[in-house]
Amino acid sequence: MRKNPNRLCTVKRCGRPFCARGLCNTHYARQRSGRPVGGAIRARRARPSIKTGDRFGRLTVTGPAAKGVRGAARWHWKCDCGTTGQSYQSNLKRGHALSCGCLARELVGERAKRHGLSRSADYSLWAGIIARCTNPNNKDYPKYSKVGICKRWLNFANFYKDMGPRPSRQHSIDRIKNSQGYSPSNCRWSTPIEQRRNQPRYRAAHS
Repeated sequence: MRKNPNRLCTVKRCGRPFCARGLCNTHYARQRSGRPVGGAIRARRARPSIKTGDRFGRLTVTGPAAKGVRGAARWHWKCDCGTTGQSYQSNLKRGHALSCGCLARELVGERAKRHGLSRSADYSLWAGIIARCTNPNNKDYPKYSKVGICKRWLNFANFYKDMGPRPSRQHSIDRIKNSQGYSPSNCRWSTPIEQRRNQPRYRAAHS
C-alpha cells in the first residue's frame, strides 16, 4: 500500500503514516488477518550510534559508508596498520570486526610458535575458523562474522584443550545451533553426514 505522509494512522498514539482505511501498514495488516487493531505500536528503543573517531580493536571509524542489505548501517574505518575498509555497524559493536585481518594473521602466527601443531589438521581447521570470523577479506566473513567466535578460542591451545584432537579425517567442527557462534558449548566434531542432518533445511524436511 502507498503511504500518505500528510495523514496519520487513526489508532491512538500510533503516529505512523496513513496507508489504507485510516490505518498504517502494521495495523492494516492486523485488520486483514483478523487480529485486534487497537493499541499503540511500541516505539523501538534507539540504539547507541557510532561516530567518527570511535575505536574498535585496531579499527578507527573514519565516517559512514553506503548502507548494506536491508538498509543496515556500514562504516568506513582505518586499521592501525594503515589498511582501510568498511564493516557493518553491528559487527563493530559486537566485537566481530577488530582489525583488517592483520590481528588474525598475528594470532595464528604467534600460536604456531608455541604449541608445535601448526602443520596439523586441527590447527588448519582452527585457523580457518579464525579467518572466517575475524578477517573482513575472507569470502565467508559476511556470514560468519555475524555469529563470531568466543574470546577463549582466539588461542589455539584453548581450542585444542576444549575439543581435543580430530577423531578422523572425516570429522570437522560443527556448530550445534547454527544461529550461535563458535564456543565450547556450541561445537562438536561431526562427520559430513551428521553436519548435513544438523542443517535447518534437513531438520525442517524430516521433522
